[in-house]
Amino acid sequence: MLLEHLGKSPLIDPSAYVAPNAVLCGNVTVGPGARIMFGAQVIAEGGSIRIGRECIVMENAVLRSSTAHHLNIGDNCLVGPNAHVVGSTIEEEVFLATGCAVFHGSHIGKGTEVKNQRRRPSEDPARRWHHGSHRMGRRR
Repeated sequence: MLLEHLGKSPLIDPSAYVAPNAVLCGNVTVGPGARIMFGAQVIAEGGSIRIGRECIVMENAVLRSSTAHHLNIGDNCLVGPNAHVVGSTIEEEVFLATGCAVFHGSHIGKGTEVKNQRRRPSEDPARRWHHGSHRMGRRR
């Protein structure tokens, strides 16, 4: 469902896919090859939302912006099911895991994974942000 809000309507690249029951509202731009899956809600409440090239916003994810906090998602990102992302900058090639929450003013760097579970020993801890740690970089 595409909804106008404050005189702005979503702009969707012709090569992008938006599921029939996804909601896009307001100043939303969806880039080439992106996929907005079933039940996703992309709501721009005064601010803008930009979803980059070949991003996937999975089932029931919620993306929001406000006048004070725009949301920009770089190219080749994956937003997992039930994730909640509000007014942030998400750089390229970021993985936001199932159910994670990213709040106003956050900046997630290129190649980062935001998870809800503990890291496996084989992972590079310098490239991970773990839910609840409130910081980027190595865990102690």
